[in-house]
Amino acid sequence: MSTTLRQSWLKILRRFGVRSFKTTSGLGHPFICHVGDFAGEAPFYGSDTDRSELTLMAAWCSGQTRPVIYDVGANLGFVATQLAQMLHNRQPVVVAFEPVWSTFAKLRYSVKVLGLEGCVIPVCCAISDRAGFSSVAFDDAQSLFAQVRPDTLNARVGRKSNWVATQTIDTAVEGLALTPTLLKVDVEGFEAHVFRGAERLLSGPDAPAIMFELNPMTLREVGSSVSAIATALFGYEFIYVGDFEGQLRPFGARVQDIRELEHVCNVFAVPANDAAAERWQRCVGSLTASQVRSTQLPLGRNLSLPSASRLRTREE
Repeated sequence: MSTTLRQSWLKILRRFGVRSFKTTSGLGHPFICHVGDFAGEAPFYGSDTDRSELTLMAAWCSGQTRPVIYDVGANLGFVATQLAQMLHNRQPVVVAFEPVWSTFAKLRYSVKVLGLEGCVIPVCCAISDRAGFSSVAFDDAQSLFAQVRPDTLNARVGRKSNWVATQTIDTAVEGLALTPTLLKVDVEGFEAHVFRGAERLLSGPDAPAIMFELNPMTLREVGSSVSAIATALFGYEFIYVGDFEGQLRPFGARVQDIRELEHVCNVFAVPANDAAAERWQRCVGSLTASQVRSTQLPLGRNLSLPSASRLRTREE
């Protein structure tokens, strides 16, 4: 079915009041399409939705038994439930953090209908750099753009709001007794806050890899910046994954300084140590050209991180 036909079908379903249905993603795994929400419909008419990001995250976790993943800004649960299924032989644990009450209800519904309650743990809170309470602005038809902010003045984000509890990653790790192998962070400009609240984890011996969205516009909207992310992730190397502009940089290209990125893109951050560099090599060596959107860079050959000794020299 073409994209146009799929969009027409969704329009018909909306007209008849259908709220959700179970279907299959472009990666071949079931997911729940939530009708009437752009975030819920996009994977249905876009078979490549998050393909490169999901494949890379799954490859990073595939060498570990019972990998733990924190999905910060889980939205309706597409990424969380896809990863849980892609890694099912590894017995993964995916902790899915989502603060907006209406979106969280759909996330829980997705997990239940897909039979993933044993490996996906939904948590209704916002992740920040402090524990407390915050206001979140949102729109049920555009849940992907929900933003932690004190007002509803940003029409793009939405005119509804609710108060939510905030928590830090470091406190979540301690409270859940689950140390993540991977963080996925997509929080509409609040990324630096999330990373500052994970200082103990990110600077420790078990520092995880991180898949995050870098969006200079949303960062400015909440009073943050790309520089704030770079500072919070000192000690990490950055790898380009994808964008919405036709792949401005090749998948897997190293980014020397993320402050030079002025467009919306997804970036993979890897701890700057020898163990992580070796794991990265194994990770990309397991990928095939069909698993990523761009093959401008030969997979498994030129995708290399410097060794920890070289990184130390550079920092000095």
